[in-house]
Amino acid sequence: MKNNKLISYKESVFSRILNFFKKLFFKKKKATVEAINETLICNILDKNSFIENIGIKENEEVKRLKELKIKYDNEDIDEKDLSDEDMNKLIKMYKNETEELNADTERRKIHTAQMLKELKST
Repeated sequence: MKNNKLISYKESVFSRILNFFKKLFFKKKKATVEAINETLICNILDKNSFIENIGIKENEEVKRLKELKIKYDNEDIDEKDLSDEDMNKLIKMYKNETEELNADTERRKIHTAQMLKELKST
């Protein structure tokens, strides 16, 4: 066994035993870590492709509806040009946006009221 270290020292029995166990356990640990990393990468790739397949279809539909909404708002298309299904989806989208705006307005009112109470109390 060659000693290629900058500072030479005499190895004792304990240091030899310690080095033996380090070499024994670290090699196995490194191999198992690499194997685990490979399996994790494979699993992540499988999950990502599955999620992408699902997500793309949903995003395309939402994107299409948003484009229809913009066109309808800009009066580029008329109600007669839209199918009943698209019209129902747009109505649902408008209702959701209205509910979100109302909820946001309520939160802001409550926050403003709390700030006024704090200012009055000080």
